[in-house]
Amino acid sequence: MKPLILVASFTLVASSAVARGRDARDAAHSLREAISAIDYAPRECRRAVREDVEAAQSQLRRADESPSQLRHIRRSLDAALRDARAVCPRRVSSALLDATDALDGAISRARHVRRDRDDDVGEPAPRVVDCWDRSDPGCYKTKNGQPPMGAAAFRGLMDSVRASSPHIFPMKDLVVAAMQNQYMTSKQLATLLPLFKPHVFPMVDVVKACAPKLVDPQNGTSISALLQPHVFPAQDAANAIAAQRGDP
Repeated sequence: MKPLILVASFTLVASSAVARGRDARDAAHSLREAISAIDYAPRECRRAVREDVEAAQSQLRRADESPSQLRHIRRSLDAALRDARAVCPRRVSSALLDATDALDGAISRARHVRRDRDDDVGEPAPRVVDCWDRSDPGCYKTKNGQPPMGAAAFRGLMDSVRASSPHIFPMKDLVVAAMQNQYMTSKQLATLLPLFKPHVFPMVDVVKACAPKLVDPQNGTSISALLQPHVFPAQDAANAIAAQRGDP
């Protein structure tokens, strides 16, 4: 029976390697689709994600499909995907999501084949945080397990809002749309909010849109001061933030 067992084991390893290679090719194809979409995307999208996506594509060409290399590429794409969801058309984020799904399949199969040669395969990959400002105490906090938007995504959001000024309602709509898929720190909100001055009621609307996505609402107690001397709008903003909780 032993020869049969060896043949069966070899067949499983070989088929897993073939499937893993197919997953890697699918990921490469999705990255090409993403880059093609980025070429026709707005400037803030190209500036936010193109470099990271092209770097991931280059790494994937050189990778030997080991779990550690594939995980490194996957983490790079996570950051690009967060930024794309904030400032890029849906086609870009959809292609990047397809690429991450394909890489997940390749990583899963590689773990089974190389478990005995990769000591850290069973350990979860460390969370890589793209901190927009090292002085921000909320940078490494999470809400619903999600980190705040990184430097490129936040810069893209700020640039988009500035570009829409002085049209206050389109400015507000940009923030509301971005916060559908993003999280932010209290310091990021405090940096964004002054772009809406002196329009106090749209400022309150922005606070209410962002408050549920704050990773560190405990650090947002001073945000309401940005709405002074308008006492009732300031209190409204303070209440919206006080009602929130970040992850433990």
